[in-house]
Amino acid sequence: MFLNIIQEYFVQFAYSPSSSMAFQTRMFFTLFTVVFGIHLLIHKHTTLRTLLLLVFSLFFYYKAGDYPVVIMITAMAVFNYSIALWIHRQDTDSKRRNVTIVGVIVNLCVLGYFKYTNFFIHTYYSIFSPSMGKDEIPLIKHIVETIGLSFYTFKSLSYLFDIKRRIIEPCKNFFDFYLYLAFFGNVLMGPIDKASQFIPQIKQPYTLTMEQAGKAFYLIMIGFFKKVFIADYIHANFIARLFDQPNLYTGFENLMVLYAFGIQIYCDFSGYVDMALGFSMLLGFQLTANFNTPFIAQNMTEFWRRWHISLSTWFNDYVFMPLSMSLRNWGIWASIFGVIVVFFLSGIWHNPSWNFVLWGLSHGIVIAFETATRRQRKKWAKKIPAWLYNSVSWLLTFHFIIFTYILFNCKELDKIGTVLNRIAFHFNWDAIPKIWANSYNIFLLMVLGYMLHFIPRTYKDFVIERYTYTPGIVKVLLAVLLIIVVYQIQQAESVPFIYTDY
Repeated sequence: MFLNIIQEYFVQFAYSPSSSMAFQTRMFFTLFTVVFGIHLLIHKHTTLRTLLLLVFSLFFYYKAGDYPVVIMITAMAVFNYSIALWIHRQDTDSKRRNVTIVGVIVNLCVLGYFKYTNFFIHTYYSIFSPSMGKDEIPLIKHIVETIGLSFYTFKSLSYLFDIKRRIIEPCKNFFDFYLYLAFFGNVLMGPIDKASQFIPQIKQPYTLTMEQAGKAFYLIMIGFFKKVFIADYIHANFIARLFDQPNLYTGFENLMVLYAFGIQIYCDFSGYVDMALGFSMLLGFQLTANFNTPFIAQNMTEFWRRWHISLSTWFNDYVFMPLSMSLRNWGIWASIFGVIVVFFLSGIWHNPSWNFVLWGLSHGIVIAFETATRRQRKKWAKKIPAWLYNSVSWLLTFHFIIFTYILFNCKELDKIGTVLNRIAFHFNWDAIPKIWANSYNIFLLMVLGYMLHFIPRTYKDFVIERYTYTPGIVKVLLAVLLIIVVYQIQQAESVPFIYTDY
């Protein structure tokens, strides 16, 4: 009897696809509380602290994707740590460049094999054997799904590039680099922190002020609320069924599901980042803020300075700037070409499918247009009332973002056409009152989500400040109350974070 209880207890620590670990799960909250308590006791011992966080991060990663993902990230850590030392030992720029190229090729080959092999195979047979059915294409079945690979590959590459440029020196301690690569706060979905930002924090004395603790608890609570209460509920009760069969619904419902997905992906991704920032802050780490009210952007260039900021920064620093500088004799065409290349890569980085390539290219083409017409648009802005120019700019930008989200959910081009056709020709105005009556809770949650997004930063900072200076027991009670209430309405099955697929 006793042995059975022990066995059942330890079974929950084994990987299971149906109960993978994520920030919003009960198991994570429980284990983090234990780790946080141990961390408070040993934080003065840097080596023990590093090992504690590394073991916890690897267990978190194992629970999210099984043991092959742990083997993969360990192998990548060993390789990149070693080749970084090799780069640093080279005494000429050409030698450093050559060794860096080796490191880049290996990293990209690993990423390419595990993430893109079947995409390339499927594309090849679609072009040269179009009569072959999907089930007949000889895809490789045994490729391991290595979640988070895109994110820590980019972290590895930034580490090699910065060492090659002499911006940083390589880690002397392997476990420091291993923790940088595998840290639970950003291993699955970013932010894509640079080594120069993260690694020095490992050696810094641990401090947790009242302001930091208050902000951390606030971020955890608001992120949890956005993810579970808004994003998951809207997805399970509205988005999933409409995108599955858009032809069964009116144009109004198809339009509403685009607005719904806009706030779902924001609450899902920014909710994850909020929790990552909060949990990391409690352990003494400041991660990169990845969002800055992106839907207030008045053009697509501004949107990408506010959305997935760490990814935009990575592409700017390591692709766009080197490429545009090497082609500077082209004038403005260097920037235009660089933008198109970056967003093609961004699209295929998100997911190995042609709908994401189209999504990336559509954003790239619009930003290229903005780059080419910057002077002309400044002239227009002087001739048009500011409120009108800004309003129209925002309206066009917001709806371009929302409508291109169709490509996130519809892999089949005919389904994309169905959604647009239903909106354009089968709007069915008469059905709106009935649709509202049946789905008003969904629409109210959408409004709440957009309100949370559009609240000015000054008001958000005021709420954080007020929460920070409330008594500690009140903070804890509010956090526990929110978590209990949200868990009561949580869906039977937790919805994975959207960006874990990328």
